[in-house]
Amino acid sequence: MLISSVLILLLWFVMKTDALPNSSSGVEKSTLEYEYNKYHPMSEIYAWIDQIVEENTGVVTSSVFGRTFEGRNMTYLKISVNPDGKQKKAIWMDCGIHAREWIAPAVCQWFVKETRLWRKSRSAPPDDCDCYGVDLNRNFNFLWGTVGVSFNCCASTYPGSAAVSETESQALTKFLSNRTDEILGYFTIHSYSQKILLPYGHPNVSAPNYNELMKVGLAAAKAMKSVHGMEYEVGNSATILYPFSGNSQDWARLMGIPFSFTFELRDKGTFAFELPEDQIQPVCEEVYVGVYHIIKYIHDKTFHNAADSGAVLCSFMMWTIVMCSYITLTTLL
Repeated sequence: MLISSVLILLLWFVMKTDALPNSSSGVEKSTLEYEYNKYHPMSEIYAWIDQIVEENTGVVTSSVFGRTFEGRNMTYLKISVNPDGKQKKAIWMDCGIHAREWIAPAVCQWFVKETRLWRKSRSAPPDDCDCYGVDLNRNFNFLWGTVGVSFNCCASTYPGSAAVSETESQALTKFLSNRTDEILGYFTIHSYSQKILLPYGHPNVSAPNYNELMKVGLAAAKAMKSVHGMEYEVGNSATILYPFSGNSQDWARLMGIPFSFTFELRDKGTFAFELPEDQIQPVCEEVYVGVYHIIKYIHDKTFHNAADSGAVLCSFMMWTIVMCSYITLTTLL
């Protein structure tokens, strides 16, 4: 059974919330009534996390695994059905590493249900600069600082003073480095441009399983198009988006996680980072189908037990899910 065999790890990087208006309801009665088709400020996401745990005692737990530069807890939410007590392999997904990409955290919440424009962190500037923050998705230790970055600390793609210089990337690196033998897939959710990106972001480096990643990614894009007709382009970052180094997807692949993908969600520039709320649900529906397709492929390849597709689908709804929430409340530019 799919979900009883593998662990899914979802990570939220939630950088900016006070720019968002309070929703009409928040989490008042039940997470079943939560408005997943609206953007929520961090206070409501905190309440939602607490209520998910409260409503699913014995299945859902949350723990703190680090702290942000501003001293805020970094929390993961673990949803686990594990009757046999065996250790499980894992899938990782993070959402919202760039704070202005509002749709990404909403997708992580949607995934838990089913199974604004500040980009950087809030770390203090170097001594010779007045601009705060580092682009966390340029701060990981793989070809750090080589392409697609600016060492002007006021730039949106400033990668930091050194690889893994930031408390947030340090915590994620430590957490995943101790679990690479358990994690089979890594998903990082971004917006926008409607693309499924493969490692690597450097134009002179290619993933050893590039052909397989392309095959799986193209099939996922096809499945996503069948939901609402939206087309997602598939390819490595350097080819279909732009070259950049030090990102979490590339680092995850370097660490030995074989299936590493970046999903750049809707749209293609009309609304850019401020996607209207009426698109949250359709985006979540199409991304859910795409990620499910990849997870099922990983499961079937790993466990060689895909004969009964009905059992696989049923068990997917019982997979262990771990959601890690990187929480950095920042000031919008």
